[in-house]
Amino acid sequence: MTERAHNQNWHEGLGPLIRAAADDELSAADAERLERIRDEHPEVDEHIAFERALRAACGRAMGDVQAPAALRARVETLMAEARASARAEDGPEAAGPAPELGSRDRSFWAGGPNAVVRWLALGVAAVLIGALSLTIWQVAQARPAYRTQVISFVADEHHRCLTDESSSGKFVYASMADLEASLEPMLGADLRLPEVTPAGGVEFVDGGRCGVPGASGSGHIRFQVRATEEHPRLDVSLFVLPDTGSLGIEAGTTYSVDTAACGVGFAEAVLWSDGALVYLMVAESAGEGCAKLLEAMRLPEPTDTI
Repeated sequence: MTERAHNQNWHEGLGPLIRAAADDELSAADAERLERIRDEHPEVDEHIAFERALRAACGRAMGDVQAPAALRARVETLMAEARASARAEDGPEAAGPAPELGSRDRSFWAGGPNAVVRWLALGVAAVLIGALSLTIWQVAQARPAYRTQVISFVADEHHRCLTDESSSGKFVYASMADLEASLEPMLGADLRLPEVTPAGGVEFVDGGRCGVPGASGSGHIRFQVRATEEHPRLDVSLFVLPDTGSLGIEAGTTYSVDTAACGVGFAEAVLWSDGALVYLMVAESAGEGCAKLLEAMRLPEPTDTI
């Protein structure tokens, strides 16, 4: 192997050490080894930072997935009982606190006062992984049903607000400034709304709070795309709600919604997320009008269907 290839592959075999550093589980010997490596290859810190960023991203993605409280309580009880039993069997010499061992240490799994507890921990981990996998599967299965529920609601609500005069009471904000001042604290993020200019052909009408199913808070904002020779005036609703991941969409992608599959084929809808908020644009006849509103929001045309 050439010296250049050797330098490029300096990190081979260091995966366990890097992962242990990211988890703050380095032994004293491994910490000294890492310092020696850092002296020659300071870029090792980039690998450690990547591992930590990966763990943080997984934590955010799985933030709403938790083991059932009853299962967690039972596991904690079993661990406490097993630890007490193991120390009682090992006699007075085991009465002191157990040494602090990382789960990557070979001695962690060796015999000793806490061997039973450690192997029980492995069994408990397997149970928790199974329960977590089931929960993840259940979340994945629930997303399409929830998406259909949300899309059906916003399409029906858009139509109702066009045809039922009694619905006008919900639209209490006649200016975008008042709308943003009210909705943004409720939504917990800044709204990204179209640039409404006389020359742009898009007019803000009004807005108010809404009750999109499953959302902690949501808004309903109405726009009009002015008539042209190519298309008549278009009434457009824009529904906004926090992005909790429940809809299963990727931030930065604009989706065309298959409304017929959701039972509301009379409407057309476009869906996207900016990472903090989900936006659902609904119109009963989209075409060029919705494309103009997407352009005003500086969004690309849909590249995916959902």
